[in-house]
Amino acid sequence: MVLEENKTSSKAPVGEFNSSDLEVGGVVVYRDRAEVKRMIRVSVKKGENDVVVNQLPSVVDPKSLRVEGEGDAIITDVIYQSKTNYDEKTKGDKKQYDKLQDEIKELVEKEKFLTFKLEVITKQRTILNKFAEQICKFSDSSKEEKADMSEILKSGSVDGVMGFLTAYQDKMSHLDEQWRMHDREKTTLTEQLNVLRKNAQDLNPTTVKDAKTNRCVCISLEAASDTDVVLALSYVVSNASWTPQYDLRVFSNDKTMKVFYYGLIKQSTGEDWLDAKLSLSTANPSIGGSVPELGVQLLKFKQPVVVSKSKRTSHRINYDELMLCSSAIGGGLQEYDPTIEDSCLEELEQKSTGKAIAPIEITTTQVETNWTSVAFNIPRMATIPSDNTEHKVTVTSVGLKPEFEYAIIPRMSSHTYLQAVVKNTSSYALLSGPANVFLDNNFVAKSSLKDVSPSEEFHCSLGVDPSIRLTTIPVKVLRGQSGLISKSVTVDYRHMFEVKNTKQEQVKVTLSEQLPLSTDERIKVHLNDPDVRKVNTPVNLPFGTVTLNSSNNLDWVVNIPTNTTQPITLTYSVEYPPGHVVQGLPKN
Repeated sequence: MVLEENKTSSKAPVGEFNSSDLEVGGVVVYRDRAEVKRMIRVSVKKGENDVVVNQLPSVVDPKSLRVEGEGDAIITDVIYQSKTNYDEKTKGDKKQYDKLQDEIKELVEKEKFLTFKLEVITKQRTILNKFAEQICKFSDSSKEEKADMSEILKSGSVDGVMGFLTAYQDKMSHLDEQWRMHDREKTTLTEQLNVLRKNAQDLNPTTVKDAKTNRCVCISLEAASDTDVVLALSYVVSNASWTPQYDLRVFSNDKTMKVFYYGLIKQSTGEDWLDAKLSLSTANPSIGGSVPELGVQLLKFKQPVVVSKSKRTSHRINYDELMLCSSAIGGGLQEYDPTIEDSCLEELEQKSTGKAIAPIEITTTQVETNWTSVAFNIPRMATIPSDNTEHKVTVTSVGLKPEFEYAIIPRMSSHTYLQAVVKNTSSYALLSGPANVFLDNNFVAKSSLKDVSPSEEFHCSLGVDPSIRLTTIPVKVLRGQSGLISKSVTVDYRHMFEVKNTKQEQVKVTLSEQLPLSTDERIKVHLNDPDVRKVNTPVNLPFGTVTLNSSNNLDWVVNIPTNTTQPITLTYSVEYPPGHVVQGLPKN
């Protein structure tokens, strides 16, 4: 049964509860909110009955309230109300508060009018000074400029200008005195406003401690006889979220990986979730479900900006300004309108006695797969207080079988990096989040996972392995010219790398190197060795494969036997017209 808002009920309730005192029937935590279910057990009488739940959280979404029930009764209505209660003192303060608000409103209007007066006076003074400066410059102007000024004087009336010059000093003194008077008046008014606003803030009924807002829901029931019913009240609250976190534990002896999947839950809803059955949902309601509409992209020519240039601009006075100046002389004014935590799920190493200790078993999380999301039902009850602190719950642990390979990027680093290539063979979707990586129970790195669906493959770095050694031979450069008629400069480059495997087993190594990409048709790059023509198409080599990827980089995938050194060569030429300097070429 859904709710109706802002209705009232006159019947005395058969049961009245505070929401935080009710048993938590379950909590579904989303990435940005949570849905809380509270259980209500109450005895009802034959006929109409009301059950009231008070003090719902302040962050509740009223439109999310839902009520379900068990028992011999019918839910006829669900009414949500929000009411602020005041004691006698607070009621008196509210009257005083309303009076102060009226006074503040009146003074604000006066302040606006004074601000407008000051702006007008400032404008008048500017125009008068500007006009006086032009009159002074008139005697030094050229004949052509004097002719133009004569036209202005005719338009504004010569008699009016002469009168202005006579009264200039008196008028400026009068304006200065007006400005100082209005400025003092505005300063005094601003001080009064600050005092009134401070007093109003202290009396604000929405902030006083004695004012309490009760958000409540009234559930109306129709019973055929006296009976007991169980109601489930559900509501959505903000200020709650969960994020995933992982421990990736790799064991080199049996070449296995265990992924320990945790959920970090935090909430500050104002209610504690005591002994709650938790469910973590991958849904993100804030994104919304409506498909966005794609508008029309319009192309048009940018209109040129025309700037008027006139030698006499500085000597011209706007006629509207002159009229405002005349109005000013007349005196007219217009009115203004965690740190890594120890876990009982860790693999226990073999003790010095040589006896292996069996790992502690964990309960299995139930997974509910919906059309667009997944929910993880945590098997144990948990208490999540409203303290906005992350609380770790265990989702599950997953055993996976990784493949190990090495990555080398000579241009960026001389180190060799061990990677685990893992296929998610579980039924759990791994959400993007931070991960702590352990190799044989030794912490080696902090990493992160992207979203990984079931049956999808992902990589995780396991740090540097010095047993795979890289030797980079300096680049060889050969310069020359080609062409009989249109000559061009040709530069040949030769990169050589040697990868040595000192481990007692064969390893798989991926070495990546850049092939320059031309952004100008006059610069041509020719790949000579290896002979790769198509993008993202592996080419077989005697010792592995090589691929030119979409980023114009070459990836060699090589299987290197134990105690073996594998050379890798890259040669290409760059051709361009003489007399140019090409940026981005490798250095010797």
